[in-house]
Amino acid sequence: MFKALLINLAVLLGIAICMLLLPVILPLTVLGQKRYQKRLRGLAEKYVCVECGELLGTEAIQLADERWEEMSEERRRRSPNIKFRLVRNLQAICPHCGCEYRYQEAEATFIVRERNRGQELPAPSLGPDWIE
Repeated sequence: MFKALLINLAVLLGIAICMLLLPVILPLTVLGQKRYQKRLRGLAEKYVCVECGELLGTEAIQLADERWEEMSEERRRRSPNIKFRLVRNLQAICPHCGCEYRYQEAEATFIVRERNRGQELPAPSLGPDWIE
């Protein structure tokens, strides 16, 4: 009985700590995301496309957001019962020539995104390891 009481007390203490830290964690997360977006937009306004030589501008970020949403929606449509865990690798698309870039955070720059042009997204394959 004493052991169960200690476990319940530990759980309640953990919940209380999480509730107390929530007002600190949420704003920090929002501020971090806003800072990331500001850095991305600032870079896009100054970055010259390696293929066509034109400035990307903030439109490049919007195009990439729209394209990423389309790609995600296509994955969800093809495989509605699979929960995808994806790392976004498309942060900018040149509005002039369509060159796709991903953001390299360590160097704070864009690099050309490797992709298979003209090929559709591969259908997910479910092997025997997915069967439970």
